[in-house]
Amino acid sequence: MGWWSTDEDNLLRKLVADATAAAPGESITWVKIAESLEKRNDNACRQRWVNVLDPSIVKGPFTRQEEEILLREHIIHGNKWSTIVKSLPGRPVNNVKIWYNSRHNKKGEAKPEKTEGQIEAALSLYRSKEAKTEKQLEEARSKAAKAEKQLEEEEAGDDPPLSPQIDPPLQPPQFVLPLKARMKMDHMEIGWNPPAPAVKKKVFHITICKLCLYV
Repeated sequence: MGWWSTDEDNLLRKLVADATAAAPGESITWVKIAESLEKRNDNACRQRWVNVLDPSIVKGPFTRQEEEILLREHIIHGNKWSTIVKSLPGRPVNNVKIWYNSRHNKKGEAKPEKTEGQIEAALSLYRSKEAKTEKQLEEARSKAAKAEKQLEEEEAGDDPPLSPQIDPPLQPPQFVLPLKARMKMDHMEIGWNPPAPAVKKKVFHITICKLCLYV
């Protein structure tokens, strides 16, 4: 629907004034008024009038007396803002709610005064919540400690990791020399000279041939 224009505000003022004059003391029929405002429904018209355009609205900061009334009424009625504003004539519901939330609904801000019984009840509730939270935290710490201990035991019981097996580098194939060649090489290394082959002496046998006797 967007923002209200000046023409819409002026038309709404006129429609409300006409409805009030036609039926003094009676409630305004917002559905009928909205029929003359094409872009607005009955709730939008009522909210605009009650919170912004109504001349009976009290504007400006809350007085000390209004603050005390608001705080006392809030202790009794809670967030029933429509009931609270009945004790604050001229203050729209939205203004009262915004003022209270901005001053008393933030951490560290002042809280409304309460009776001794209400204060004690609030403290008891707070303590019970704190005790429950502390118990939950303690249980969580205990579970975490047990899980950590179990993990350490499992790690201690495991076999040490096997080191990766590294294959030895490939060696070139070795050539096996014959036995005689190896013996010869061994003799050469120690400076041993093999003995010269034995010379067979020729034995001349003089055979006297019996035939020569006859020569």
